[in-house]
Amino acid sequence: MPRVLLLAFTILFASILGCGGPEKELPKDIATAKGREKEIEPASPIPTSSQPDAVKLVEKCLAAATEGHKERLEKLKANRLSEQGTMLRDMRHVPTTRKIAAVWPDRYFYSNESTGADPLNISIGLRLGSLTFRQNDAPFDPGLPKGYEQILTVDSVGLHWLPTLFTLTDAKTIVFGARKQTLGTKSWDTVQVVVPSCPVFTLWFDDNTGLLGFVTFLHSEGAAPIEKRLAVSGHKPFAGVQLPTRYEFERNGVTVETWTVSLWEFPDRIDDAVFDQKK
Repeated sequence: MPRVLLLAFTILFASILGCGGPEKELPKDIATAKGREKEIEPASPIPTSSQPDAVKLVEKCLAAATEGHKERLEKLKANRLSEQGTMLRDMRHVPTTRKIAAVWPDRYFYSNESTGADPLNISIGLRLGSLTFRQNDAPFDPGLPKGYEQILTVDSVGLHWLPTLFTLTDAKTIVFGARKQTLGTKSWDTVQVVVPSCPVFTLWFDDNTGLLGFVTFLHSEGAAPIEKRLAVSGHKPFAGVQLPTRYEFERNGVTVETWTVSLWEFPDRIDDAVFDQKK
């Protein structure tokens, strides 16, 4: 496989955000794992509307993140993010700078600039379900099969939007299956989240602070089901909302990305040209 195509697969498969901390034990319960239904069967079938106990839990956690001012989350509908960290590439964790721009629900962009012995800059734009790519600031076609736009769509929700909690304010989002779970000696409040055209996500909230600690989900990429786990920590206030500043992203138990946020921005709008990498 050509190097560029292999890298494009790696970026799409390992795509978005992640960092957290080795001090956290990652949850092993992914409620939608196919082939493991007997072991981790969902607490109930996926409902067509949100369950009251799940709504109550989400409202409590939104209040914790916004000091009781949930309306602050509206500022996050368009956002920019800069972070530094590492990505797993060619079996090595390569120092990388990432920039993200996003507008809910259908625009997403990120660029990865890797340094070191083999520097490379790759950027991917998603706009209205269409993907475009640039390599070292020039348009290119990685030759990926159709359908990879859905992979990026799901990862943008699970690894970017859900950590902001903004997705939980969308009228189309369904929450259900609220319950307590224990990892080691620590107790977590968990809730399952349904977003249109996505697998079921499980959000893990610290039962003391109400802040998000993990996002877990099972995501089929082609024929391969991938267990994805994002650990978040280091919450700090941005625009009046407690947002994570450290991320660690695992795929099937392997850490593929770690990030530390240097900047969150919330412009009134982001031009559509940002998400079209052909230009």
